Amino acid sequence: MRHGKVLLKLSRKSKPRNKLLRNLLTSLIEHERIVTTQAKAKAISGLADKIITFGKKTNITDERKRILLRAYLYTDRAVEKVMSELVPRFQNRTHNYTMRSFEERRKGDGAVMHTIQYFGNKYLEEERENRYVNAMPDFSLGILNEELGFFQSALSDLTKKEEKINLADASKEMEGKPVLGTKEVEDKIKFFEKQIDRVKREIEKWQLKRDPNEEPPGMEEEPKKEGEKLEGAEADKSSKKWLK
Repeated sequence: MRHGKVLLKLSRKSKPRNKLLRNLLTSLIEHERIVTTQAKAKAISGLADKIITFGKKTNITDERKRILLRAYLYTDRAVEKVMSELVPRFQNRTHNYTMRSFEERRKGDGAVMHTIQYFGNKYLEEERENRYVNAMPDFSLGILNEELGFFQSALSDLTKKEEKINLADASKEMEGKPVLGTKEVEDKIKFFEKQIDRVKREIEKWQLKRDPNEEPPGMEEEPKKEGEKLEGAEADKSSKKWLK
């Protein structure tokens, strides 16, 4: 039983492991975001939080803090960033200064890669601001609209089927015969209603964040029909073409 065994050895002895963790921690503080393996990200997440908690202590002078932080970090730039940027940023936060998220599987050995980053870094804020702006191509929006049409059509068919079953059951009750019931149809109707709500939310979310200067899909200008008058630059191009 591995009760209380919280140390991740990372397939290394103590000295190489400590150097690795110091390197990762220094890089994380300098860049505020790194990509590493799942085990390494898990190993430094607690240390990254402890660094901020230590920097926020009020019973130690700043000079003493810098000296002690230098034992965990390799560069003076990382120490200065903790004191001047990260600690003030998390002054009103008590814990959980970092976040980990799945990135991909590494090509070659298939290792699970994770992104570990401090909250409030410039990359995270930029991703949140531009998350839905032109993020969904017109093809995907078309797929959502087709999906919405399919669910609405299926829901309409099920509603009609439910009405027929209710009429049949009413006549059977009058004759004293067993009724079929609409439990299965009602469950399917609830399912399709939930799916329709989900698709509508996705479409609305994308449309709210879409670039207002960009034309919505399916709004391309239709070609001019024969016999229809051309205006402006189109008329000039047409006349030059025939003059040639």
